[in-house]
Amino acid sequence: MCDCVVVSVAPLALPLNRHVQAGIGHTAHLACRFTGHPDFISWHHAGAGAPVTGSRYSVTRYIHEDIGAVDSRLSIDAVTSSDYGSYRCEASNVYSSTNAVVLLSGRSAIDNTDRRSQKLELQGNGV
Repeated sequence: MCDCVVVSVAPLALPLNRHVQAGIGHTAHLACRFTGHPDFISWHHAGAGAPVTGSRYSVTRYIHEDIGAVDSRLSIDAVTSSDYGSYRCEASNVYSSTNAVVLLSGRSAIDNTDRRSQKLELQGNGV
């Protein structure tokens, strides 16, 4: 516990990673940092009005008292192609709200297998 003076201001969002790649079936981790002591943080997928929910999604908060910031990490287990796209992290307090965008992309296992097959085929032809 510190004897700190907390100055409340409007939150500010900063994506910790603007573009994340994760293959089909893997876990993706998207992260934003917020200053301004937000009261509420949520994650939204590709323009959806409601926050992401479901057993494959989890949101973790990390509070950095020393720098007056909060990190929010959205983890998506067993990524599917429908998970790809933009995600908006939002935060708000009594003064204002803010958001930032993180893009999730990747290749499916089939695409990767096809590319490896094509490469082996080309190598077999002396290319």
